[in-house]
Amino acid sequence: MRRSRIRRLACAAALALGAALLSPAVPSAAAADPYQVLVFSKTAGFRHDSIPAGIAA
Repeated sequence: MRRSRIRRLACAAALALGAALLSPAVPSAAAADPYQVLVFSKTAGFRHDSIPAGIAA
């Protein structure tokens, strides 16, 4: 009885391992393409405190 239980567990583990190795790998998500952003920061006198932080970002 105990021997057949061990054999079943070994077969189940072997099948699970085989299925994991044979299944196609999921492709990783592609990295986002680099992009460019135009920041226009000319002001008409008043300059808000957050403008330099926005330009740096």
